[in-house]
Amino acid sequence: MHMWRCWTTGFAAAALVLGLGLAACGDSEPPPEMPATNVMRGVWVFPLSVLTSYSGTSDALQTTWTSGYPPDTVAAWYRRTLVQRGWEIVGDTRSADGNVTLHAQRDGPPLWIIIGPRTSAPGTMYRMIGAEPDTTTPVP
Repeated sequence: MHMWRCWTTGFAAAALVLGLGLAACGDSEPPPEMPATNVMRGVWVFPLSVLTSYSGTSDALQTTWTSGYPPDTVAAWYRRTLVQRGWEIVGDTRSADGNVTLHAQRDGPPLWIIIGPRTSAPGTMYRMIGAEPDTTTPVP
């Protein structure tokens, strides 16, 4: 079995595990349905990451993941993997608190990945945000 997995396959499996986990905990309300969107089609998830939350609409989606690896390892993997998969990294910044924000583009929706240390345990917490491109024209 390959360690690398496509976003759609990895995300579907993670969403299923999350849903089963919530059901097993006796949560009386089912988890909210994943919005029907293609804004993160073709985006890969860092190996062995765990989906912790998601929210969005048909135009935008944010997912939050955790990993036991250090933030710099996750950021370096995304820099390599995005370029190898045809993305162009148009923004790569580190904030004063140490979080790394990658902004990537290719044909289709842009992608932002915000990577930082977990607060409750060693490792990384990262958010991936995909959104439909803005096609509105500014009014003069």
